Formats: sequence, structure tokens, C-alpha cells
Amino acid sequence: MKKVVVLLFILLAAYIAGMYRLRSMVLLFFMGCFLFIGFFIISRIGGRRISAAFTRRIEFAQPGSAVPCRIRFSNTGRYFTGKLSARLRFGYVRKTATKRTRVDAGAVYPGEYLGSFDVIASYCGLIRVSIRGMYAYDIITLFRKKIKVQDEMYVAVLPPEQAVLIEISSDSNSSEIVEQYQNLSLDGEPQRDVRELRTYSYGDSDRHIHWSQSAKTDITWVKEFEKEKEKSLLLVLDRSEAGNLSETEWNNYYVVLHAIIKALMRASFGIRVCWYDCTMRDVSVMNVENTEDCRNLLVLLYHAESGKTDNTGERGFEKMSNELYPDSLCLNMRLELSSHGKTMHRFSGDGLTEDRVYLRLVK
Repeated sequence: MKKVVVLLFILLAAYIAGMYRLRSMVLLFFMGCFLFIGFFIISRIGGRRISAAFTRRIEFAQPGSAVPCRIRFSNTGRYFTGKLSARLRFGYVRKTATKRTRVDAGAVYPGEYLGSFDVIASYCGLIRVSIRGMYAYDIITLFRKKIKVQDEMYVAVLPPEQAVLIEISSDSNSSEIVEQYQNLSLDGEPQRDVRELRTYSYGDSDRHIHWSQSAKTDITWVKEFEKEKEKSLLLVLDRSEAGNLSETEWNNYYVVLHAIIKALMRASFGIRVCWYDCTMRDVSVMNVENTEDCRNLLVLLYHAESGKTDNTGERGFEKMSNELYPDSLCLNMRLELSSHGKTMHRFSGDGLTEDRVYLRLVK
């Protein structure tokens, strides 16, 4: 639209200059032509060495939060450009539909500039944010040059901290559960030796923060405890019914899974999680020993959602896991926790703090 207005103005100046022989209109006509061509050249030259990329490859958030996605615009040439505009698409990997937006940067001289926009994390899952191209404009945004740019980042929306009470009993020694609950500290955690201190990471429990050391250094420190590896447990994820789940059901599934793993970690279990990855068409196994492992596991499961559901592979994996690992725990998409083919507990999905799960493990 701007180009049409400028061209009409130039033609009007030419008409008046020809009709009335006015030198001022002749000068205005040539000036308009000069600026029109000059802005076109500026848009082409200024956009030669322009690039854009995300400053981080992954961000972590919780449902309901706004996550800033920052883009670094870089001009490595010698000329400035009037404005840069990056075209973006974002959406959950399990959904084909995506939303579109843009991030603009003002007059960009040689150097680097930051732009950002917020993504709303509605529920648990993986959000893919991608740059699908960029435009470089002249000073008055009359002309633009399309620049081929592609880059991606992800926003992993992790479940909130939930408390599920899991009581563990054993046929071989029933007194172990009594000893476990007698050796609890004031915050409800088993009393274990502190191995070392490390800096706080997203998802760490507030109960593990070393408050006195954090106050001295102005850095949040977290206590790492000695691991108890006598007890191990295999958690099988049956995702054969994942194809027809709603977003709320997906969210409840990850909240329950996260709560189960956290509860088993508090009970000092070494956890191995096994699932069928549709993207790789193979079975994946991962050891989960700490909060970071739990976070990485969720990211892998989120990535697996982007693949096409393989119901045949999922059912085959379910049958194989029941035959090879009868003593394992199995969580399916109906939020049923089972062992030896029998359902031990079915989670409601909502109000997890009221759920009470009893696990009877045979050694």
C-alpha cells in the first residue's frame, strides 16, 4: 500500500510539473524518484548479512506460566537496515496445528540485537518454536527483502510438584517399612548423608536447599544425598492408547507419572523406566536417579509424541514387557498402576494430594 501511495505522489508531481512548468514540482518529482530507488537499494544491500537465531535451545516451565523466547538478530555487514521482522510458528509437538507470530527489531546497525515474545504454557508437553523466515526493510518500510532463516527451540512444560503417599511393604522383611518411616527428618525425607552441595536447578525440591550456605554466598545451593542402590524397580509405560487422548488426559498422565517417580525416589529406589518410542520404532530404557534425570525423561517422552502412533508396536511391547518383567510396575494411559497383570491403583488425575498408594514388592 505504501508503494502505491508513493508512486501516485510521484506521478502527481510529474503531472503538475508538466502542466504548469513549475521547477519546484520538477525537483520534487526527481527527488521522489531518487528516494524510491534509494530505498529499494537499501533494502537489498542492508539485508545481505542478516541472521537470526534463538539464544537458548530449550526452556523449562510449568503449566500456566509465560515463557520468554529470545531471538538474537545479527548484522555482520557494513550497512544498516531499517527494520527486521522474523516470522515464527509455535505449538505443541503432538498437535499439527500451529500459531503464527512475528518478532520485530528496529533500525539494525552492524552488531547484535535481542528480540523476544512470550509463549503461554497451557499444559504439560513440549512446545516447538521455529523461525520460518525473516524480512529486512528499508528505513520507512517501503521495500523488504526476504531472508531464508530456519531455527528451532523447545519449551518443555513440566508437571508441578505433587505429593503421592506411597507405602512400601515386603514379604521378606515387613519391618523395613517401619524402619523407613521412623528414620524420617522433619521435612518428611529419609535421613541420609549429604554427599555434596550443588547449585539449584529448575525442578529441585525446596526441602533440599542448604539455606545457611545460600545466605552466605547469594547463590542457591542444594544438598545432594548419598544414593541407596540396594532396591531397584522397573517402571513400564504402556502408551498403546495414546492416540485418542485429549489434552487434559495427556496433562493428567504426565502429572501422575512425575508424582510416581518422585515418590519412588523419595523411597530410595533405583528406577528404570521403559517405554516404546514411536519415533525410533524401538524400546527405550532410561535410569532415573535424580531430579535432572526425571526432567530429561519427560523431555524424551514429549519428543516421542511427535511420531506417528504405532499401535502394533505398542501392543507388542506391552505383551513382551508382561512376559519378561512380571515384577515390574506398569502405568497405562488410563492412569492405572499395575503389577503382575493386576491393577494396584487407579489415579483420578485431579487431587493427587489425596491419593494414597500401597505398593507390595516381593523380593
